[in-house]
Amino acid sequence: MRTFKHGILGKCSGKIGNLIAYNYRGTQVFRSVAKKSTKPVTTAQQEQRMRFGLIAHFLAPLKSIVNKGYGNSKATKSQLGQCIAYHTKHAVKGIFPDLEIDYGKVVLTTGRLLGVSYAEVFSDNAGCLNFSWIDHRAETDGGTDNVILMVYSPARDRHEFLRTSYNRTTGFAMLHVPLGFSGDKVHCWMAFISENGKEFSASSYLGAVAIA
Repeated sequence: MRTFKHGILGKCSGKIGNLIAYNYRGTQVFRSVAKKSTKPVTTAQQEQRMRFGLIAHFLAPLKSIVNKGYGNSKATKSQLGQCIAYHTKHAVKGIFPDLEIDYGKVVLTTGRLLGVSYAEVFSDNAGCLNFSWIDHRAETDGGTDNVILMVYSPARDRHEFLRTSYNRTTGFAMLHVPLGFSGDKVHCWMAFISENGKEFSASSYLGAVAIA
């Protein structure tokens, strides 16, 4: 099947003979059709596929954050692709096939903004997580950057995240999660985003906490 968007001499997408054509960020790209291999899959290949699958599944719900706040937006690979590549290599632990995500090494945003100096999170009410932090930048420039809060429940395989109206100067923020999360152990991160939404800090992993 062939699909031509702008005529055969213009930009097109689809399969053309043994080539696949598509448009990536305004550039016409062609690649060869992958050939099925008759070689048996090696253990190393199986492990790599499993690592990739774990990370891709984990990051998929966070695409809206990652595609704005991670890596280099001008790179050939998408920001989500950069994030998946990094975590596939650095944030999976265990011995194949018993692999799992190393949450302490997960970085959901990167950037030039100063990150948090010290932070902690606790829960003393059902459906609510309390974040607190110390940030010395707030003492020098007014701290207009907003706070992004992110949590993940492995038991439910579900993320909750929010760009809040809290900023650096407040030193605290709350994230409400479904009441069904009560008793769950969730992993928590926070990051800063500039008031105009264009700059990010690297996210900080705050550890795991049980929700009241």
